[in-house]
Amino acid sequence: MLGADLIMVGVIYAVATFTTLVSRIPAARLAGRVGEEVMIGSGLVLTATGMITYALATSPLVLILGSFLRGLGFGIFHPSALTLSVETEEGEVSQPKTVGYVLTAPPIGMTIGPLVGVALISAGSYKLLFITGAVVSLLGALQMLTRKKSNNTTQSPQKPILSRRMAYIMFGRFVLSFSAGAFLAFLPLLAVEHMKFSEWEVGLLFMLTGAANVAGRPLSGHMIGKMGAARVAVLSLAMMSVSGALLSIANPALAWVAAALYGLAQGLFIPSSVFYVANIVPAEQRTMGLAYMTSMVDVGSTAGSFGSGIVSDTFGLSSVFMVASLVSVSGAGALLVSSRRETA
Repeated sequence: MLGADLIMVGVIYAVATFTTLVSRIPAARLAGRVGEEVMIGSGLVLTATGMITYALATSPLVLILGSFLRGLGFGIFHPSALTLSVETEEGEVSQPKTVGYVLTAPPIGMTIGPLVGVALISAGSYKLLFITGAVVSLLGALQMLTRKKSNNTTQSPQKPILSRRMAYIMFGRFVLSFSAGAFLAFLPLLAVEHMKFSEWEVGLLFMLTGAANVAGRPLSGHMIGKMGAARVAVLSLAMMSVSGALLSIANPALAWVAAALYGLAQGLFIPSSVFYVANIVPAEQRTMGLAYMTSMVDVGSTAGSFGSGIVSDTFGLSSVFMVASLVSVSGAGALLVSSRRETA
C-alpha cells in the first residue's frame, strides 16, 4: 500500500533487529544509574512512538523510522525487564518457581497479540492495530515510571562479565535462536510443500508451539530447583535437536511431536538461562549480564534465517532442520561442560 518492494520490507525488519542489538548493552549500562523501572518505561514510550509512526506513515522511509524507534525501545526495555523478572524487591534472586511463572507473560502476550491484531484489522485498518499497540505500551510505561524504584546499586564496570560460564550460556542462547530462526522461517514451507498441510493446519502447528512454550516456563522453574539451571538448559537444547531431526523426516504425524518439543524447549530454556545468568554475575551487573546473553537472540535468529536460506538452496528444504538439529547438539554439549562447574 505504501509502495515497498520485498527488499524494502527486508530493510524495515532488519533496522529493528539491528537497532535492538546495538542498544542492549549501552541501555543496560545506563540502567545501573537511573534504575530498571526508568529504562523499562522509556523503552515502552519509544515502542509506542514507533507504533504511532507506523500508523501515520506515508512512505517506506517513515516505516524505517518506526522500526528504528521500535527496535531501540525493545533494546532498552528487554534487559531491565528480565532483571526485574528475576529479582525480589530487595535485589536478591527470586525463587526459580517464581521466575518460571513470571516469564510466562511474554509468550502469552505474543499469542494474544496476533489474535487481537487479526480482529482489529478485520474491524478497521492497520492504523487501528498500531494505535492500539501504542496505547497498550503507554499504559505499561505509565505503570513502570510511577513505580517505586527497586534497590539497585550502581554497576561496577571493573568486574569482568564474560567469564567462561557466561560464554557458554551465550553460545547456548545463540544456538536456540539460530534454530528458532530456521524453524519460524522454513516450517511453513516444509509443512505446505512437503507435508501438504493446509493453512489452518499450519496455524494449529504454531498454536501448539505457543502452548508448549507457555507450559514449559513454570515447568522450567520447578526443574531448576531439582537439577540446576544449566542442566535444564542442556535438556532444552537436546529437545530442540530432536525437534529438528524429526522435522527433517518431513512426516506429518512427527511434525506435531516436533512442534510440541520445539515449544517446550523454548519454554524450558528461557527461565533457566535467565536464572543462570542472574546467579553467575555480581548483583550490581545483573542487567548487563542479561544484556550480553540476550544480544545472542538477535545474532542467532538472523544467522538462523539467513544461513538456513543458503542451506535450503544448496541441499534442500529438509536439510535446514537437520543442520538446526546439529547446531543444537553443539549448544547442548557446551552447556553440559558448563553444568559441571555450576555452583548456583
